[in-house]
Amino acid sequence: MDVSLPLRRTAGHLIRRAHRVAAAIFAEEVCGTLSPNQFSTLLCLCQEPGLHQIDLIGRVAADRSTINDMVARLEENGMLEKRRSTIDERKISLYVTEKGVAAVAEALPGSVRAHDRVLELVPDKLRGPFLEALELIAEKDER
Repeated sequence: MDVSLPLRRTAGHLIRRAHRVAAAIFAEEVCGTLSPNQFSTLLCLCQEPGLHQIDLIGRVAADRSTINDMVARLEENGMLEKRRSTIDERKISLYVTEKGVAAVAEALPGSVRAHDRVLELVPDKLRGPFLEALELIAEKDER
């Protein structure tokens, strides 16, 4: 068996490591008030109030159990409110509470700083292609 595959040059390994760096920078800049997933969820729901929980899965690229747990925690913390859909009672619509909006507003500047810090790790001339490549990969995850 040939085990000469250079791990440090494989896409999956590099993406995982880059994600760890980006998550650590986000945690530093946002000071632990929200996780990156919580921030993405609340930001998405601020932009699309009343989004159905099932549709949130595709928007924030998380699986059903992760979304269910996160929604439950955010609701428990008073940042999110669930309501039965008026169109289809089987669906649950999600709304950000005032406390959730305040948390997003507080975290937003740090999130922007984190984005900038991550991009600063990439040479200027590669930033556009870097983001384009990430978008191409991420598009394959859209459900």
